[in-house]
Amino acid sequence: LQSRFHGVSWPPVPTDEFFPGRQTNKLINGSGISHICHMYTPRALFAYGHLWQCRLSSYRHTSLFAFCLSAINNYISRKQGYFGGGGGVSGTLFTPSIHLERNVFDVLKRKIKRLSSLAVATFERTCLSTQSVSGLRNIPSGQIDYVFTDPPFGESLQYAELNMFVEAWLKIKTAVGDDCVINYVHNKDLLFYSNIMSTAFREYYRILKPGRWMTVEFHNSRNAVWSVIQQAMESSGLVVADVRVLDKKQRSFNAVNRAGAVNQDLVISAYKPNRG
Repeated sequence: LQSRFHGVSWPPVPTDEFFPGRQTNKLINGSGISHICHMYTPRALFAYGHLWQCRLSSYRHTSLFAFCLSAINNYISRKQGYFGGGGGVSGTLFTPSIHLERNVFDVLKRKIKRLSSLAVATFERTCLSTQSVSGLRNIPSGQIDYVFTDPPFGESLQYAELNMFVEAWLKIKTAVGDDCVINYVHNKDLLFYSNIMSTAFREYYRILKPGRWMTVEFHNSRNAVWSVIQQAMESSGLVVADVRVLDKKQRSFNAVNRAGAVNQDLVISAYKPNRG
């Protein structure tokens, strides 16, 4: 990067290098992009970097502004193709051969307008946590009325690799070793995935009240992975009562292109038995 841009100093921008992985290797070897900053044109990177330095009147407003900035990351990057598809191909780090450079400020204005139109309610008894489900030690046993979970889909999505693109700006990074995926580059096999999922469902069982229910939405990408989910639920003590198909109509890129991927999600209803 040049140290100056039209006489104005460059803002600090992420220069993190993409670590080896299933998605990142395709980016490095296919597009020659090895660092986060290479995912943008110089003009977009210059504007985006300056916006990340903005501090508003309060911490809350600054956080909301950062939320909007993170939400437009894909749209103003080299992932955005000329022939449509807002933010590029989801679930991948694919960069098209013909890239559309969007105006960073126009995209941000639209995102802020959409956010401001939402009616945001304040819930006094709401708790948000970003911890691992495999260790919910802060939640006492038998306290939860209902659980809805959308567990990792095996090898369909490589979360840590995909998250790195925006986490470099947030400066908070996923613990790659704990990422619950199947990934041959990181030596994570079906057994690794199975162990984490079994621990997670045991925690779900522990925190649920007796007789209460949980819903599991799951994309059945491989029979072996689907079997792992079934075994994890059964070994935890949960009773599966119903399995249905959720047709989301719009198929994802991975569902269309990956061998063995199915078009629809499964919705699994299970409950924690009581003594009655």
